[in-house]
Amino acid sequence: MKKSSLKWCILFLFLGWGVACSKHSGENDDSYEGRYKSATVQATEYDEWAYFDFETGKINRLKIKGMAGAVTGVYGGIWTGTSSSIVQNSATDTVGIVITEVANDSLSITFNHLLVSPKGMGATGTVQATLTAKAYAVKQGDKWLISSKTLAYDLEREDKTVTEYNVGITGEVGTSEGSAFSINLFLCPSAMGTMMNMGGTLTGKVGLNKLYMIDGDETSFSWDIAFHKYDIRTNGGSAVKMTTKDMTAVTAVPTSGFESDAEGAVMADLSQMMTAGFVGYQDCMLNKVLCGWVTATPTGTMPPYTYQLNNQVFVVKTAAGTAWKVQFTDMTNEKDKAVYARFYYDKLK
Repeated sequence: MKKSSLKWCILFLFLGWGVACSKHSGENDDSYEGRYKSATVQATEYDEWAYFDFETGKINRLKIKGMAGAVTGVYGGIWTGTSSSIVQNSATDTVGIVITEVANDSLSITFNHLLVSPKGMGATGTVQATLTAKAYAVKQGDKWLISSKTLAYDLEREDKTVTEYNVGITGEVGTSEGSAFSINLFLCPSAMGTMMNMGGTLTGKVGLNKLYMIDGDETSFSWDIAFHKYDIRTNGGSAVKMTTKDMTAVTAVPTSGFESDAEGAVMADLSQMMTAGFVGYQDCMLNKVLCGWVTATPTGTMPPYTYQLNNQVFVVKTAAGTAWKVQFTDMTNEKDKAVYARFYYDKLK
């Protein structure tokens, strides 16, 4: 699932509001029972992958762990403004930033607790403001180098007023806990172009920023597909979605349409979602076709998404060339808790 589109969905899931799920009643369950193999894979945890092997029906599990060295994380430091800075934080005011990964080396950087003047002529005092901008990170030795294009972004004040600024970000972040970081924020009202820097520099020490990866050896057991919540990947295989909703109608391996896995990411750590707005992601391969076993539809209200089971039949081709037809018939357990992927499957000759 895309990181940006899931931000609010994650928040309400974390709060326990949940999402509305439309689950299939299993119209083919009776006719499939006894004819095809069936399995239910529990994929309820964010920090875990569940691996399924078609030949044996066995399920293995590996946790996702966080390791030090990432540029993503939550930072707190001291702000030093330029001589014309609009940010009025003092040396005793902690400014926080949250760095999250959008895709590969592309970052989203949010500056929190900025103290700026209220909008309007003659306004006095300060109000807190937040600014989010895009940047890029490249690892060089024991530090990350951060840079960005200068683009227009909105500075959002807590009084709900907004001002557009041209924003640029540069800096360095150490890769080890306790090392130094320095983030330079260029700010200039959009109407003035880039003629004056009204930003400053945030400096401090790096906390335990984490890279997320599998805690174990995926090659130590046999598996064909792996589940993480609603996301699925293959073990070097590919998949195609058929037009039929009847497994018995699929009797041969399709000659075209198979899609291999592609780069993606899954949410692995929500422990700082409520306190700092940070979500840790594990970069991984995902199979777009199989991830379509459910359809997520935005509601524009609460809950933010409804999930509906895709009743069509899928054909999965393993790395060894064996093909299996698969049909998902449920995504929740008897207590209506997600995600429990129930499916029927059979080898195609």
